[in-house]
Amino acid sequence: MKRYIIKFKTSSTDKNKLISKYDEDFKHQFNNFNAATAEMTPQDISKLKQDSAVDYVEEDYIVKMSTVSSVKSSTSVTNWGIDDINASQAWASGLTGEDIKIAIIDSGIASHSNLTIAGGKNVISDSSSTSYTDENGHGTHVAGIIAAQGLNGGVKGVAPDASIYAVKALDSDGEGYTSDIISGIDWAIQNDMDIISMSLGSDESSTALKNAIDTAYNDGILIVAAAGNDGNTRGTGTNIEYPANYSSVIAVGAVNSNNTRASFSSTGSKLEVSAPGVDIVSTYLNNGYEKMSGTSMSTPFVTGDLALLKQKYPSYTNVQLRQLLDSNIIDPGISGKDSLYGYGLITAPTSTTTTTISTPTASIAAGTYTSSQTVSLSDTTSGVSIYYTLDGTTPTKIPKPTASVPSGSYRTPLIVMLQIKFPNERIFHYFITTIYALMT
Repeated sequence: MKRYIIKFKTSSTDKNKLISKYDEDFKHQFNNFNAATAEMTPQDISKLKQDSAVDYVEEDYIVKMSTVSSVKSSTSVTNWGIDDINASQAWASGLTGEDIKIAIIDSGIASHSNLTIAGGKNVISDSSSTSYTDENGHGTHVAGIIAAQGLNGGVKGVAPDASIYAVKALDSDGEGYTSDIISGIDWAIQNDMDIISMSLGSDESSTALKNAIDTAYNDGILIVAAAGNDGNTRGTGTNIEYPANYSSVIAVGAVNSNNTRASFSSTGSKLEVSAPGVDIVSTYLNNGYEKMSGTSMSTPFVTGDLALLKQKYPSYTNVQLRQLLDSNIIDPGISGKDSLYGYGLITAPTSTTTTTISTPTASIAAGTYTSSQTVSLSDTTSGVSIYYTLDGTTPTKIPKPTASVPSGSYRTPLIVMLQIKFPNERIFHYFITTIYALMT
């Protein structure tokens, strides 16, 4: 028998009763997703697919942690990545990730003198235990990169005051079912997490997993995942794993201490940002430390960075925070977004000073236009520069007080994305403005 994820058409369906008609092994049903998991024979699955209550059925694929190497660290307890992304400058300005809730969907987190675990859940459906303690070491290492507290000479995480939650979905071998990852996402939604961090992946796409991730993202949660370790030295090909390959997920690649792409780091157009991921020292089992490499390590750097951004801009949506992340970077590759580094290498924000920013306005005289028009751009916030884009992607290279709208007949409202930033800041603040005048 194989494990399957069964998606139902309506929430009123008695999932256990329907699956039990085939006398199979019912595993789990989710709270926020209209689906369940079960072990069934291929013959019975064929019958189940014909049931009018069933939307679709897919195999419950295995996902694995995204690590390429691990070496015990008995001497060095410093993490070069912290300096690389300027995290210490963020701490000095008061940004530590305080009050930000992070669900680490991984192999659990082990007790460690340098970590404070706020809570968690064992979501492995076949587990005989409710403990979320890590038996592999991977999840503990990831947790330390995010929120180790730097006690007793140990490493310090990017967001040391963030609240980390151990969502155990991978077993002692660092493997787990897609359905258990979905259960972890389900738990994160139920428990009002701000960020989900997943240093794991699979070559197989899952409609059920994508639907779960989209649900969490639409619920306002930031979702970060490892791009994968299927890259090559030349940096050719498209090999980003799932769930990082989904549009609701921030796909993270790895760089070495020279800020050069790690040869193993997966590449492709869905790569969003890069972070340190080679020879990263962090917390491990038995109150120890380990040096590990992989996009598993770069992912928690981004998670921690987002916690700092969330603390600095508490009223911002997950979409706005993601845009801030993508703009506050150092670009080591070709100018702009590319398949090797994404938008570039993340850098931590500084200064807790926040200014209330008004929404920029785009003004044009009422009427219908079929030729090129000039739209006046303005903002009441003092000292800002305004940039714009008509297609929602690449902004103008220099600030402009007006937007040139190309000729054409617009039968629907024209969407203008305005970007503003303060002097001496690299971070763009994004706003969407609709010009209703450009209609026929």
